[in-house]
Parts: sequence; C-alpha cells; structure tokens
Amino acid sequence: MDGLSAMSRLEATAAAAAVTYIDRTQVGKRPPLSPPAREAAGTTMAIDPATRANLELTRTLAGERRGSLLDAIDCTVTAAGSRLLAQRLAAPLTDVAVIARRLDAVSAFVADSAAREDVRTVLRAAPDMSRALARLSVGRGGPRDLASLRDGILAADQALDLLAQLA
Repeated sequence: MDGLSAMSRLEATAAAAAVTYIDRTQVGKRPPLSPPAREAAGTTMAIDPATRANLELTRTLAGERRGSLLDAIDCTVTAAGSRLLAQRLAAPLTDVAVIARRLDAVSAFVADSAAREDVRTVLRAAPDMSRALARLSVGRGGPRDLASLRDGILAADQALDLLAQLA
C-alpha cells in the first residue's frame, strides 16, 4: 500500500480492492507485488464494455471465443502470445510512432519467411513461463515449474539471437 500515495483516490481504491482480492483468494500466500504503474494517458484507445462486446473482439455475443476477431486472427504459437494478442485487441495503440515500430517489425517478418518460421519454431517449444512464475510465486509450484523457467529462458535467448540477426 506504500506505493499508492501518488495515485488519485479512485486509483488507490482500485489497487486496494485488487490487493484485498489477492489476499482473500491466495489465503496467506500472497505473491510479491510491485507498486501499480499508471499507463500514460492516450497511449491506448479506451473501449467501453458495450462496444467491446458488440465488436466481438475476443468473445462473440454468445460468449464464445470461436467466431470472434481474436479467433479469426490468432495464429500465435504460445499461450502467452495469445494472451498478448487479446490484450492488444482490447486496448489498441493510439501513438503513431509506436504503431509504426510495430508495423516495421511485422514487415520484417513478412519479408523474411525463413526468419519468421525460425522464431515461431523456437517460440512453439517455449513453455508458459508466466503461468509457472505465478504458481511459484504463491508457493504452489514444483520441479516442473522450475524446469519451465529454465527452458523458457533458453528459448528466449535463442529467440533474441534470431531477432538480432534480423536487425
């Protein structure tokens, strides 16, 4: 709660509610938390819930993933990639420079299909590190989660090497 002093009353209330929820659901095994960080105003488009539902970005009006925009375009090879794509659909960028950098990255992979396939192969073999970290941080992880972290770090190192070759 120490990091809440620079926040508005509404932000502090939301953060306190999140911490209370974590305390109640993790029953004495609260993971280490970083202070909340405010996202710069105007970097992403705010989409109200009704509009998000009607656009069927991540779920159809019937509540299913199948038939949504996310379902139609999700060609990711990892669970983390799918979650990131869903986050990006839910809050699209508004900063033209950041959008241009993202499009440049997409163009590089479109132009070099061999590099794209190499990176996809490495990522496909990568475990879901965020899930393993979540289990470990609340004391519910085991040797398999530690192995996932090891394998994920190795995969990330391989992916970074491949991306450095693109630059």
